[in-house]
Amino acid sequence: MAGQKSKTRVSDVLVFAQGFICSAFLFATAIQIAGLGLQTDAQCHAAIRVCIAMYSADKIALYLFLLERVHIVRAPFVDRTRDMLYVFGGIFVTGGFLAIMGWQFVNPMAILNHQTGECRIGIERPATIAIIVLDILMNTVLTGIFVWQLRPALGSSAPRIFSFASDTAGASSDSSMQRIRLWMKGTRRAVSSRNNLRVMLVRNVVGSSFMLFVTLCNNSLFLAWNFAKMSHACLLMCLADSKFTMRPLWSTNADA
Repeated sequence: MAGQKSKTRVSDVLVFAQGFICSAFLFATAIQIAGLGLQTDAQCHAAIRVCIAMYSADKIALYLFLLERVHIVRAPFVDRTRDMLYVFGGIFVTGGFLAIMGWQFVNPMAILNHQTGECRIGIERPATIAIIVLDILMNTVLTGIFVWQLRPALGSSAPRIFSFASDTAGASSDSSMQRIRLWMKGTRRAVSSRNNLRVMLVRNVVGSSFMLFVTLCNNSLFLAWNFAKMSHACLLMCLADSKFTMRPLWSTNADA
């Protein structure tokens, strides 16, 4: 039980971290758009750097949570440093997003038209494609492993009824009825557990699919829609991506 509580506490911390990041992102966006107005070169550059930093931190927290979820069902009593899937997955998630976003953070696209005051921000097309590929890969692999690890539990059979063939001729009918009642109680518990497990799996798969759908739509619009590079549109799209993926994360964590 102590080991299980430790795993749950880590997942709760990751959910809290993403909630904090999203709230900070919302606060920063409100200040930049409504407060400062993005009227100078420094403000225009600050807007894209805040967007990059918050978006990458949000993605890292999200996929570390999905990785923690896999660790809980795969090896709950194994130390994380000994779980190679957890170690390499954490390195790949953190390193992947930090590499992509760090590359763009150093030299982001931030252009201020001094005549119209229009600020255009964004990241380069190769970086956007890299984020889409990394999102699809991590979401699909981690959700697939999670479902695969729980698949045997869905097919578990009901408790076997005690054999009456071994009973002696003098066995009491009360003893036999008691065995039947115990078997029926075990069967009901097994059916209830499988139903709860199916509901949990459906909610997790739907939640992960929704998060991936939102991210793909957001990045696809950024690639195809020139207006998405307007400062307020880019910030709001990144913020919407973070906010829409946060709600399914809370829902799936309630089932973990």
